[in-house]
Amino acid sequence: MRRPRRRERDAGLVVEVVEVDDAAAPGSSTDPATTSGRPHRRRVRLAVGAALVGVVGVVGVVDQWQARSRAAALRDVPGLLLPLPAAPTEVWRRDDASSVLGVSAGRLVLGTSDGLAGVDATHGTEAWRVDGDGLWCTAVPTAGRAAFDGSSRALESGPPGGDLALCVGVTVPDDLGAGDTSAGSGPGSVVMTVDLRAGEVLHRLDLPGRLVHALPHEGDAVYATEVGGLTLHVVRWDPTSGVVRWRYASREGFVSPSSGVRMESDGGVLTLAAPDSIALDLATGLEVPQPPRRPPETSIEERELTDGTVVRTTYDWTDATSSTEVLAAGGETLYALDEAVLLPGVDADTRNAVLLVQHDEGGVSALDPRTGAEVWALPDLDGESAVVEVGGVLVVLSATGRAVGLDVGDGTVLWEQPVGSSLPTSGLTDGDVVLLGLPGRDAEGPAGTDLVALDVRSGTERWRTALPPRTRHVTSVGGRVVAATDEGLVVLAAPD
Repeated sequence: MRRPRRRERDAGLVVEVVEVDDAAAPGSSTDPATTSGRPHRRRVRLAVGAALVGVVGVVGVVDQWQARSRAAALRDVPGLLLPLPAAPTEVWRRDDASSVLGVSAGRLVLGTSDGLAGVDATHGTEAWRVDGDGLWCTAVPTAGRAAFDGSSRALESGPPGGDLALCVGVTVPDDLGAGDTSAGSGPGSVVMTVDLRAGEVLHRLDLPGRLVHALPHEGDAVYATEVGGLTLHVVRWDPTSGVVRWRYASREGFVSPSSGVRMESDGGVLTLAAPDSIALDLATGLEVPQPPRRPPETSIEERELTDGTVVRTTYDWTDATSSTEVLAAGGETLYALDEAVLLPGVDADTRNAVLLVQHDEGGVSALDPRTGAEVWALPDLDGESAVVEVGGVLVVLSATGRAVGLDVGDGTVLWEQPVGSSLPTSGLTDGDVVLLGLPGRDAEGPAGTDLVALDVRSGTERWRTALPPRTRHVTSVGGRVVAATDEGLVVLAAPD
């Protein structure tokens, strides 16, 4: 019977408003201001109040639904933090760890002083260990990539082949004598394919000498090592099967200790210069005629967007310029730019709304990532780095010490906050706040650094907490805040 009573109350509200006698004399029994009229007025107020409560209740349900929908949409975004409604506190620390290499099966993969460790992200307990000196890891390469992605994001986002990582380290013979630099007698290098779920080494490749270069090629890895400061060894290796495709060893004396070794690939040909040059066919490892040389001091960075598009930026260090090539998922070039793109540390907008370009003459432009067409421009904003893109908002740190929230659709400046110098934080957001490492407010002694949460949509400071002393960098792995300090790693999480 609840439904009929609701209809009667609504009808009564209408009748009470309509039946008020506007012609009644003041003070008469029909005057709404008299005692007889008060119940009608009171009932009207109660009905309106009930209606407002109902509206507020509906709005609250809609807000909760939107929050749940937003959380569900962001759940699988690489690098996104677990919700941080309040300042995080220290959960555990690891003094022998120097870096977080990724996350697998709910565990953080740590680089330690003597190898790798798979550690429970919640409690810090160790589940497995891989011994090795100076190990660093990347995702197993895929076809079409021209550079390794060694960031924790690469491992966190689920590399092809499951939870496999390609880890490189150093080997030192037990009988190495001081000053012994003869070929094969000095420190060597080791490459391992590691299953991060259980810390199992699936394949291992021992290399002579010191690793000087590495690059991916059609899903394989190509490594160049320098032996005794005299000879260059090159190998192409399949990390998923452990098969060596080919090996190459230069003549003795090819390497000059004073010049170093440069390596670059172009059109299936690998060129090495030290300072003499040779060119190898990447398919066979045989020497071939050298192609026209590219500028010698260049480096390449790649980033894969959520739709499979690859942004490849080449930096030419000889004249401090950069260029960008945007490739479709299949590898064909969509368009090219003469400038570098500012890519956010975390991109939670699955549509990749814009690519932000910093112009040499000042100002930024937002481009359609699929066509390269300019969507909007801000000539007065000197963007230093893009921090996060989430919920239609792009947060940028400017060269003048400001954090700026931009509407990715039209470039409208939604908010600005002066932040001064910021500690590197590699795009920290839970979808609602963006975290920045800012100068602390401690009045006693060195201020240190505070971790500050700014609302993504308004720029309002939500909370602030002091980071551990001597924090060098803050990142997120497995949804948790990780502070790298001079003494080790500290993991922070929201209070229960």
